[in-house]
Amino acid sequence: MRIRKLLAACLAILMLLAGCGDPEEPVETPEPTPVPTESVPDPTPTPRYVSEVITRDTYTKKTAKTEGTSSVSLTILGDCAIGAGIDSEGAFNQMAAERDKSYFLSGVYEVTSQDDFTICNVETVLSDRDLAPVGKDYSPAYWFLGPASNAWVLTQGSVEVCSISNNHTGDYGDEGYADTRQALRDAALLVGSSDDIVYMEKDGFRIALICNGLWSIYQADNIIPRVKAASEHSDFQIVYFHGGTEFTYEPDDWKVEACHRIADAGADLIIGNHPHVLQPHEIYHDVPIVYSISNFLIGTFAACDKPTAMWQVQIDFEIGTNKITNFLEWLTPCYCYSGTVNDFRPVIITDTAAEQRVLDFMYGRADNPNLE
Repeated sequence: MRIRKLLAACLAILMLLAGCGDPEEPVETPEPTPVPTESVPDPTPTPRYVSEVITRDTYTKKTAKTEGTSSVSLTILGDCAIGAGIDSEGAFNQMAAERDKSYFLSGVYEVTSQDDFTICNVETVLSDRDLAPVGKDYSPAYWFLGPASNAWVLTQGSVEVCSISNNHTGDYGDEGYADTRQALRDAALLVGSSDDIVYMEKDGFRIALICNGLWSIYQADNIIPRVKAASEHSDFQIVYFHGGTEFTYEPDDWKVEACHRIADAGADLIIGNHPHVLQPHEIYHDVPIVYSISNFLIGTFAACDKPTAMWQVQIDFEIGTNKITNFLEWLTPCYCYSGTVNDFRPVIITDTAAEQRVLDFMYGRADNPNLE
């Protein structure tokens, strides 16, 4: 009995000793990881105007004006060869002589007649004289010639301004060039060239159109001084150039660089032609650029892309100060002829899929403007 009590006491002592060890070490709580604070970016420069790309369908929703403001609207087309090419055997000139001259742009007249100024590039010699074509040392080569009366194709289509700064108004030498300028002026058109800046004005707001060739990056050095000179006499400067590699949907690297330099020099909008196909739209430093607006009205049966576009622009401004309060731009997809062969009549694309394909290409979502 005594032994049993002794064992019980020893067991109690052992249990007591087991519960008297070192206290459990506290678990270290890690310091909270600091949350990085977002750095505040430097304030961005104030854009020269509020730029918004819209579609033709939303245009009517964006035109509300306030008291003391006005707007000027532009439609910019591509190359218009309003004369016969050698391969067309005079078909355009014959049609222009037989039909009312309003026929040729009747498919887009609903647009051109509603703006303030429609602009195109005239890539034809217009003369009633018997002129010899200049020699060309490359192939294939083309010459475009039409009578002076063909200038009224543009006037009857509600075109007000044209450029003759391209590689075809010299097809019949200096005399042909001079005749072309005069024929266009006689048809009540404003004529821009590498020598002449065109000024368009509405309610005191002046737009300068600087027309120039752009065949290499070095010609940007010719254009930049013209932009700066025009800025002293206008509120908005457009550069409308002719040049670049033909039949490619990608603009030349040098052309992109040249356009960026021109934009940095103060141009407000830049548009190119000559490649005979569309090339994409870009906004660089708040300056809209279309690298090629393609053919529009071509008096030849030579193979070319059918999709083209009209680039439409609306500038809202305060009357008196001429401060730009809003800037809208949109592309209206077109075909440069309405039939299966060239009928010399551009039309607005009505097929939804075809229209969307052109827009997808121009805004970088497709690799070409043609439906497969």
